[in-house]
Amino acid sequence: MDGPAKRQKRPLSLLELVIGLSLTAILLSSLFTTFRHIAKESSVVQRIHGKTHEKAILQLRLQQIFNTLSKESKLKLLDNNLSFSYDNPYDLEANFCTLLGGDLGLSGSSLFLSSTSPTNERREQKLFENVSEIRWEFYDLKTKKWSDTLKKKRVPLQIKLHLTLTDKQELLFTFQLPKGGFQ
Repeated sequence: MDGPAKRQKRPLSLLELVIGLSLTAILLSSLFTTFRHIAKESSVVQRIHGKTHEKAILQLRLQQIFNTLSKESKLKLLDNNLSFSYDNPYDLEANFCTLLGGDLGLSGSSLFLSSTSPTNERREQKLFENVSEIRWEFYDLKTKKWSDTLKKKRVPLQIKLHLTLTDKQELLFTFQLPKGGFQ
């Protein structure tokens, strides 16, 4: 006899090839579906995180402003714009590192802070976008009630800022004034 029988290589049959390609297609399609689902969920999470981050930054900036109201500041409410003076100790521009006049109100569909330096230079900061309405409330310590009108003789203890967004969502911010209720 001739030595050990050699095994012959046989080519893949058409059936094996079709089965292999089908399994590969199923695997690739499930991987693509999973990737697409993860990408969509990530986009939703990023959008929610961005909106939450914007609200937190607005809260911090307004808290900084209201905590540094000057002792001589007279709050004035004119056409839903709140005017005041505040101390701005940190700024890149030297003219704005001092006591500033401030106007907080709606311009178009954005909440703006307009600051005026002692040299009458003016700077506007867009604090929040897509705002359709703004409303103020002031807490009077003497009457122990919230009011839409600002009493000229007394500085309120707290201020509420109601922002109605263009998608009809309402945001509420409340700030304690450092010298409120004592005049």
